[in-house]
Amino acid sequence: MKFINTVSLTLICMIMGITVAWQYKSVYNNKKTASVQSMTLEDLKDKLIIEKKNNEELKSRRDALDKEIREFEAAKGNIDLYKKNIGMEMEKARIIAGLTDVKGSGINITISVKNTNLAWISFKDLLSIVNVLKAAEANAIAINGERITAMTEISEIGNYIIINGVPMSSDKPFVIKAIFENQKIDYSVKMLGSIFDKMEKDGYINVEVEKLDSITIPKIEKNRSSINFDLLKR
Repeated sequence: MKFINTVSLTLICMIMGITVAWQYKSVYNNKKTASVQSMTLEDLKDKLIIEKKNNEELKSRRDALDKEIREFEAAKGNIDLYKKNIGMEMEKARIIAGLTDVKGSGINITISVKNTNLAWISFKDLLSIVNVLKAAEANAIAINGERITAMTEISEIGNYIIINGVPMSSDKPFVIKAIFENQKIDYSVKMLGSIFDKMEKDGYINVEVEKLDSITIPKIEKNRSSINFDLLKR
């Protein structure tokens, strides 16, 4: 009889324990789901704002391209005007390719490590920042003086981050410059906020952002790997 009572009591305790555990897990999952739903709604809201801005930008670009096409059509038969239009397009191409110095308003971001024994700057963080700057319509970007182009690679080997084939120590400061239209500067800083919060979370990395009326970003050097097309043929 004593054995049966002991077994019964043990079974009851096990059932109660399992029940309490399931209830706790259920409450935890409900809270987690609510949190994820809240984050998702905020993300969707931000993405909607970004998409609206992107649509406006695309419409503006389309109108600008339509204007350029009309100018080229109007230049038919007028060699001087045609040459002028071609020259302007070539200069735009050189700027986009990073083959010329550029100047304009924008932001200066300085990332530094407070304790090099405990932290370092990750190439993934730099990639995330560059991607956000591009999404925010940066006209030009440079990291530690290295112009970021469509062919630029940002990778990591040991304690070094490689940009355009140039090694940079991951425990040394990184200065990122980006040129924007004035009305987009605050918007770009806001978009970068979550990345900076993540980097500064443990207190080992410091991020400083400065808005400037004039920033100069140098052209990419001719010996950089990202513009080496010697093996390409037509």
